Amino acid sequence: MADYSASKAALRAWLDAVRRETRRTGVRVLEIRPGHLDTGFAHRPVAGTVPPLPQGGDPRHVAAAVADALETEAELVTTSPDGTPVVERRAR
Repeated sequence: MADYSASKAALRAWLDAVRRETRRTGVRVLEIRPGHLDTGFAHRPVAGTVPPLPQGGDPRHVAAAVADALETEAELVTTSPDGTPVVERRAR
């Protein structure tokens, strides 16, 4: 988990830097952090047994939120604790 968590943190920092550096060029950066989704993948471990996971969100709802985020020039798509997608346009 350490490598996985570190790579996600590094990607978030990189996206923030790219967003700032490219703002004046018209390039938009959308960060998508959907949380656990119910795709069935979690039930097929590569090795061992699946750890206990909460109920995953609906990937179709997240896809719709991403489309909305792109249309509204949002910067972030996350999910609430109940799995509902949240679209944010963060002020910087």
